[in-house]
Amino acid sequence: MMSMDRACSETKRVVINELKSNDYPALLTLLRPKQLGDVEEARLERIFNRADKNAVTGVGIRASGKLVGAIGIIPQKRVSRSGKVVNTINLTCAVTHPDFRGYGLRTLSFLRQHFSDTLFTILSASQIADSVAKNFLNAREESDRFQIIAAPESESDSLFDIYTGKKGIAFLTDEQQSIFFAHEVLECEQHVLKYEQEVCYIVTRKAALRDIQYTEIVYYSNPDLLFRSRGTISRYVTTYDQTQKCVISLSDTPECLIDENCQLMMSSPRITFGLDADVPFLSLYSENLVLGL
Repeated sequence: MMSMDRACSETKRVVINELKSNDYPALLTLLRPKQLGDVEEARLERIFNRADKNAVTGVGIRASGKLVGAIGIIPQKRVSRSGKVVNTINLTCAVTHPDFRGYGLRTLSFLRQHFSDTLFTILSASQIADSVAKNFLNAREESDRFQIIAAPESESDSLFDIYTGKKGIAFLTDEQQSIFFAHEVLECEQHVLKYEQEVCYIVTRKAALRDIQYTEIVYYSNPDLLFRSRGTISRYVTTYDQTQKCVISLSDTPECLIDENCQLMMSSPRITFGLDADVPFLSLYSENLVLGL
């Protein structure tokens, strides 16, 4: 992580520097105004109020030492579909006090310029967020639909051993364990499904579309086992989450599972800007954006 203090931008006593966990009380007042809607404080605590009070959680905008805006980030090294290691940053929030609205967009531009070799990802929560990203950051749509994962009529339930949470860690590779521990603090569920000698590790999160709850598979380790046992997996995760359907972002759906007749439009697309890189599973290491610029 760079030192924002060495690379700060200053105009009329307004300074851009590191946002840290100990900024959480001041940040909370920016994240909870009525115009942003109801943002659960438990979620904000998980993202921004870490045990390590010096943990960097983003970029702060300060006027005379007072926090007046923030860009929340989750940095992570990822591997592209071509096998190249890529620096990524997920934006978790972009908020400013009404008196300092212009500085929010300047800070986004500052981030893009400073992290020129980085892929930025946004799990957008609104059409406004999409419009800001596309108009000011030349953002690209990576996925705008979900593929519904349904059981074929001929498929019977496979006899899996299913391990939820830490119970399945012993079956994971070192890389998968890294994903597991990184997602213990994010809003998701983790399951290991074992069939004979095969293992499929999946990470899921709940998604709401048109007031209907879905379970989204945001990561899977074994596409072949996922395809062969899609019905069993779909039934298990929806029963566990008490949701109606199981879905996968279309950009991450195995080609053999794509069915244009069983797709749903996302409420807002997954978008990226910055480095042009094809990174799978954009929802990993990510939170939905809270926008208030």
